[in-house]
Amino acid sequence: MVKYSSSLLSTLEQIEVNTTEQVYIDKAIYQLKNETQSEKVVVKNLVRDLKLIIICS
Repeated sequence: MVKYSSSLLSTLEQIEVNTTEQVYIDKAIYQLKNETQSEKVVVKNLVRDLKLIIICS
């Protein structure tokens, strides 16, 4: 069984956001669970994705 951070994962699973942001949260959850990405990489990608939402708004 693959180990991943339960704290980051549980935090991401509990976040309630709008549908645009949820796409990126789901992507981060998928990366942690299925792609076994490191937390550092997942957080970096999530921040980048969320910044794009802010810039494009």
